[in-house]
Amino acid sequence: MERNGKPGAARRAVLPGEGHPRQRSRGGPGHGAGRFLGLRRGDLLLLAVLLAAALALAAGTLLFRKKGGEAVLTTPDGERTLDLSTAAVIPIDGKDGIHLVIRVEDGAVWFESSGCPDQICVHSGRLSLAGDTAACLPAGVVVLVTEGSPGAEGSAPADAVAG
Repeated sequence: MERNGKPGAARRAVLPGEGHPRQRSRGGPGHGAGRFLGLRRGDLLLLAVLLAAALALAAGTLLFRKKGGEAVLTTPDGERTLDLSTAAVIPIDGKDGIHLVIRVEDGAVWFESSGCPDQICVHSGRLSLAGDTAACLPAGVVVLVTEGSPGAEGSAPADAVAG
């Protein structure tokens, strides 16, 4: 058999991990420089910029969130506002006869107990910052912490659009 112009040239078996014998080696000086975990320098720079932006956004969100002054409690019977500076225990009968207890204490509100099957609302913990939300969907109850009512001391005045 004639191979590569050489009579009788035998084909050598390639062992696992060796690669094909005709492939060029990428080793040597200059090859692979600037690589970390198989990423090029530009990829690493982009990854570092995205990570820094994500950390800055997370830090800004955590640092500049305001402490809540009130909570809006929405039940199947309607909506009401809770003052987070006044301690209270609020029993609620939600949809399908599910009984819940909501507690307000030390500037926070939380679901203390619930008759729903999965208890996600109870595990959501204490809500104290504006924008914090917890819900018991089977019972149809939602708690949303807000900064406070318009016109309340220390809150921003209402504008002409919002009223």
